[in-house]
This record gives sequence, C-alpha cells and structure tokens, in this order.
Amino acid sequence: MEQAEKNIAQEIIQEGEKCLVRYRSRYGRASYNFYRPESWFPGGRILRRSNTFQPTDDIDDTAIAYRGLKDAVAFVPEIREALEKQANGSEGKFLKRGPEKYQEQKLYNTWIGSKSLFVDLDLVVVCNVLMFNACYDLEKSELDKSNIEFLIDAVQSGLHLSEKWSLCAWYPMDEVILYNLCDLIQTGAYPELDCIKDQLIKECRSHIERGLLPAARILTENALMKVNETEIRTKDVGSLASFLNESASFTFGVIPLLHPFDGRTAQRISSSSWFRMHYRCDAQMLTFLIEHEILFRNSEH
Repeated sequence: MEQAEKNIAQEIIQEGEKCLVRYRSRYGRASYNFYRPESWFPGGRILRRSNTFQPTDDIDDTAIAYRGLKDAVAFVPEIREALEKQANGSEGKFLKRGPEKYQEQKLYNTWIGSKSLFVDLDLVVVCNVLMFNACYDLEKSELDKSNIEFLIDAVQSGLHLSEKWSLCAWYPMDEVILYNLCDLIQTGAYPELDCIKDQLIKECRSHIERGLLPAARILTENALMKVNETEIRTKDVGSLASFLNESASFTFGVIPLLHPFDGRTAQRISSSSWFRMHYRCDAQMLTFLIEHEILFRNSEH
C-alpha cells in the first residue's frame, strides 16, 4: 500500500473512533448500541413511544465497536462477564424460537445489559462475538466452544441458509451470512471451523454463478478471497456512483419488528417486508469495495 493510501486509511480509522463514542451505552456501561443514546428510534414517530421497540445495547454492535477501538483492553473483562451472564439459559431464560436442538444449548444472547428482553440467537452475531474474542486473544471458554459447535452444526445441516429467518433474523441475507462465516474462519483462531470451509466455498460460488447485485457479488467475492479462493472476481464495478445506485436494493441487515413476539403466526409473517426495517449505508458498501481491492492485491502476492 502506498504511503498516500496509508494516510487515508489512518484518517478513516481516526474519524471512525470519534464516531464510535457517540454510540456508547446510554446507561454508562462499556457496551454499545445501534442508535445513539439521544435517539430512541429516530424517525419513528409512533414506534419510539413504545418501550417494546426501544433498542437496548446488544453484543453485536459492542463486539464490532471493540474491534475498531484502540486502548479498549481495560473494558474487555466487563464485556466478557456480561456475555457469560446473559447467555442462553444462564439466568433461567431460554430461547423460544428456531430449531429445538439449539433452544437449551449454551449460546450467546444477542442482548447485553437488559434482563427484560427475550433471549435471542443470531448466527452472524455469534460470528462477530467470536471475532471480538479473537481480536483480544481471549482464552477459549466453554461458552465459546458451545457456540463454535453451533456454527458447525448449523452449516453442516444447512440450517444457516434454510432457517435464516429464525437463526439470522437480523442478517437474513445469504451473502451476509456466508461473508461473516468466512471472515471468522480467516482469523485462524478457530481451526475447528475448517471442517465447514469447503462447503462455504461451494455455496459462495453457487451464489455468484446464480447472478447477484453488485454489492452482494462484491461481498461474496470478499468471502471467497478471505478463505484463499481467488478464481472468481469482478474486474470492473464501474463508477462509484453507478455501483452505489445499482446496490441500492441490497440490504446488509434488517430490524425484524415481529421478532420479539413468540408464536408460529408472528414468526411466519416476520419475513414480510411489511414487518421489517431495512438497513443500508453507502459508507459500508464503499468499505466492502475497498476491502475487495485490498484482498485482491494481497492475493496477487
């Protein structure tokens, strides 16, 4: 990487750290939220008035934030303790959705810092927490081992894609699921996951051959390059403006409004666009585009 590019990268990192502070827990904890403390469901004139829809801190945003922060080691024990305390079944509360075989397994809960919310499970969130653990070189706990077993079983059984509205309700897009699994494998921190690598590569290739939106294709190609598969690559994405315009319909994550409610009917209709808010961010799409270029450069050496 040229020095000029390194300077730009460093500037992005510094600005990102400044922004992260704005998403720190409103309750003074070391955890983070998807929304800023002063914004309770911004733009939702009706939903923001209901406690049901007011977001709490979650382990996903917290894990991602700590991967981007410097000098945050002092807060890691607090986060680690919270993860253990609020794991599925640790306080007598268990999962009530998704495949029954996971409902009593010791798994990470999506929420952190709130005992009033239902216990939740999301495969992509689990990947992010294990990435957080790897980032800080934390000793592998029994809870970590249980979550690794869950990921292996979900992929080998095909549930990671066939049951994505119950196992990945916040990230129910195949490309996002495959990307995060490959991202976790490339850390090398969990060699146990190597047994699902070939299957993930096959699924990524299958999705690309099927035809994808530009953003989805870039994400899937990034996943392949993370696990050292470089045969398939987009050579030209066109202008940034056209890339962003063509990627407008791609959604990285969603907020499933019916997810808090138990019951088959609620879960069956939760995948409808009427009952979910889509998350899209141009800056995120550009980040994946930059990552795509860096991964390709690295693959050439």
